[in-house]
Amino acid sequence: MYDNGTIIKGKVDALTSFGAFITLDDGSRGMVHISEVKKGFIKDIKDVLTVGDEIDVKVLQFNKERGKYDLSMKQATKEIEKEEKKTGPPEFEHKMNIFMKKSEERQVDIRRRMKSKQGVRNKSY
Repeated sequence: MYDNGTIIKGKVDALTSFGAFITLDDGSRGMVHISEVKKGFIKDIKDVLTVGDEIDVKVLQFNKERGKYDLSMKQATKEIEKEEKKTGPPEFEHKMNIFMKKSEERQVDIRRRMKSKQGVRNKSY
């Protein structure tokens, strides 16, 4: 069992309109509410996460009623960034992972804006 505030790795198992279900390193499960994925408004969680993504999460609490952890990606990111400032620059791979994640988020936003400007709609034939 993980303590509150622990940052651990997890893998996205399923996505819903309200969040993502995560399997942690030890096989236990938890959920990241959509408001705890990243800073700012998220219309569709699928724009940010996909099933199979490996992510860092912070344990907020263990929910005894559901038998699962309440998790936060947003708070884990803040903690990792604080730690990096204290310890110096991260390894190259870690830097590339951060760059790729931010780049993918930007690409999704650009595609969404382009579609709305072009007036692309779902057509049913």
